[in-house]
Amino acid sequence: MSLSRAAVTRSVDDSIPQQYFPCMGNDVGSKREAKALSGLFGDHNFIHDPRINNATWNALLIAPKTMDDFRRIFGQRRNRIELRLEIYGDRRNEFLGFQLFVDGKEPRKGSTICPFSLLESTHRGDLFDIHTCTCMNPGCAGIRTGTAVSHSGAEVLWKNYPARPRRVFLFDRTQYCSEIFRACRHAVEFLGLSNGRSLELEVLTPADLEHHLQLATAEMEAMEARK
Repeated sequence: MSLSRAAVTRSVDDSIPQQYFPCMGNDVGSKREAKALSGLFGDHNFIHDPRINNATWNALLIAPKTMDDFRRIFGQRRNRIELRLEIYGDRRNEFLGFQLFVDGKEPRKGSTICPFSLLESTHRGDLFDIHTCTCMNPGCAGIRTGTAVSHSGAEVLWKNYPARPRRVFLFDRTQYCSEIFRACRHAVEFLGLSNGRSLELEVLTPADLEHHLQLATAEMEAMEARK
């Protein structure tokens, strides 16, 4: 069941100081860690999937067009992603949520943004439930289609974006990754300074967010080292 937002929400003060959602195919640092996380997310999350970082799989996600097709369509223009934090609820139960903007507009207002899916999308292509419900079941919020995220070179492309009409967004990968990491670090530090506040997502904790942020950062550093 989705949490209902208060009539008035407020943004997190920018003066407050500023590893990914474990999914199929991701490597986990230790057997103990894998066992602990598999109890939370299910053993299937740790089955190796050869699609990870695979150019063929990234191409299938955006077929029948190719990334070169979209580069020609967009020309020099690239979309910009922005994440803002907001606090809502009453004094006894306050929640921290993410707002997602593309070029200054919210393509889908009112949905819960999953930072764990965003973190994972920084380093691999797949179909992600970036827009979801607070219970992490997008169908509960009436969302039937996820976002196909494809990586190629310096770009990240979103297709079948859950907006009306459906749209395609092409991001500069550096800006895309930097903004997601910045917002998640800000959220972790803010929650660390706050008493009685939790994430908008009901089944995950601030500690989960911090852990997945560390994992995503490590994965990105490893990818850069392999270049």
